[in-house]
Amino acid sequence: MKRGEAVARLKVSLQIILVTLNRKERSHLLPATASALCKSSAKLTVIANLIFYPEALSLISPANNPWRRVSFQGYFSLSRGHRNLNMKTLHHTLQTLFTLTILVLAANSVFSQNIGGNGHKQGSVLFYNVYTSSVGSPDQQNTRLNITNTAFSPVIVHWFFVDSGTCAIADTYTCLTGNQTYSFLASDYDPGVTGYAVAVAVNGQGMPIDFDSLIGTEYIKFASGHQANLPAEALVLVNPAAAVFQVADSGGTLVDLVFDGAGYERLPSDLALDNIPSLVDSNNTMLILNRIGGNLGELTSNIGTLGGLLYNDVEKGFSFSIRTSGCQVRTTLNDAFLRTSPPLSKVIGTGSSGWIRLFTVEKVDNSPQGGTTDARAILGAMINFNPNAQTTGQGFNQGHNLHHLIYAPSAKLRMPVIVPPTC
Repeated sequence: MKRGEAVARLKVSLQIILVTLNRKERSHLLPATASALCKSSAKLTVIANLIFYPEALSLISPANNPWRRVSFQGYFSLSRGHRNLNMKTLHHTLQTLFTLTILVLAANSVFSQNIGGNGHKQGSVLFYNVYTSSVGSPDQQNTRLNITNTAFSPVIVHWFFVDSGTCAIADTYTCLTGNQTYSFLASDYDPGVTGYAVAVAVNGQGMPIDFDSLIGTEYIKFASGHQANLPAEALVLVNPAAAVFQVADSGGTLVDLVFDGAGYERLPSDLALDNIPSLVDSNNTMLILNRIGGNLGELTSNIGTLGGLLYNDVEKGFSFSIRTSGCQVRTTLNDAFLRTSPPLSKVIGTGSSGWIRLFTVEKVDNSPQGGTTDARAILGAMINFNPNAQTTGQGFNQGHNLHHLIYAPSAKLRMPVIVPPTC
C-alpha cells in the first residue's frame, strides 16, 4: 500500500474513532475509558487536528486564529477557547491517540490486502462448502444452514445450490430484516442432493450489492458418521464498480462477479489440509473441494487436475497429482485416492499426523476483467470420523474449512439477475 493511501485511511479511521468517542450513548462499549474520553472530546478534537494539521501550530495567535476552519468532514468544529489545554490532559490524550493509532495501523495492515474470504468475518457473498440430505433418512443425513444479517437494514439474499453430481443449479430467495437470523434444512430446499451453496446479497431488482453484513454457518451430518459445524466463507465487496459487470448481449439478465481484490476479495487456488490423523488409527477423513467458477444460471465449472504435496510430522514431503471430474470432489483420504510412494497409510503412521498442500494445475481465461491464464479458484473443507472417539483418547470427530495459502489473481462467477419476490 502506498504511504499516501495509508495516511488517508488512518485519518478516516481516527475520524471514526473520534466520532464514536464523542457519542456518549456508546460509552458502555468501553465503560471506564470511553466515559473519561467523552468528557474531553473537545480536547481530543484539538489534538487530532494538530496531528493531521501540524502547520496550525505556527498559526496559534489571537491575530491569526485558524481553529474555526479546521474540521473533520463537519463532525468537529473548534472554537477560540479550545486553545488553552492543560498539559497533563494533553499528555494523557496523546498517549490515548497513539495507542488508537497503533491499533488502526495493525488492523489496516491485515484488512487492506483484500485477498480472501473466511468464516470469521462478514461479507456480501457467502460460500457454504458442503450441504447434503437424504430423502429416505433425513434424520441420519442432513444439513441445517444458517444465515444472519448483522445490519439494521433489511436485505434480500439470492441462494444457489450446486449439485455435485451434475453441477446444475437450484435457486431461491430469502428476505432478511435487520438483525434477523434464519435457518433451514437442506432436506426442505434441495432434498436428496449433495453439493455446495452460494448466498449473494442483492437488491430489489436482483442485482448484487455491497452489503458486507452477512455471516453464516452450517451443521452437517452424513450417514457415514461424519459430522461438523462449518462457518460459511465470507467475501467482502471492496468496490462495487469493479465487482459486478453485466454480460454483453444478455439484456441485463446476467452479470459476472469478479473476485480479484479490486471488486470482491480474492479466492484461493492453493489450500492446506492440516492435522490429518493416521488411517491406521481408524480415522476416516472426508475431503471436500469446490470449484468456484462457471455460471450459476446453468452449470458451474469443473475443478480439473490437482497437484499436491503430502507432509508427515517430520517435515518430509511426498508429491502427488489427482485428476478430477465435476465441480465438487468429495472423497475419503486413503491410499487409492492419494497415490504417493510410500502410500498415505505409511507416510502418516499410527499416533502421528500430517498435512497436505493442494493446488489447481489447469488455468482459466478470466478476461477482460482478469487474465487469460489465471489459476482456478477452489474452496474446501475436511471432516474426520473415528468410530472409537468415545472410547480412546486418540480418536476425534469434527471438521473445519481448508486454510487458504495462495490466492488466484482473479476469479469470475456468472449469475443470473432475476427480480426477487416482494419481501
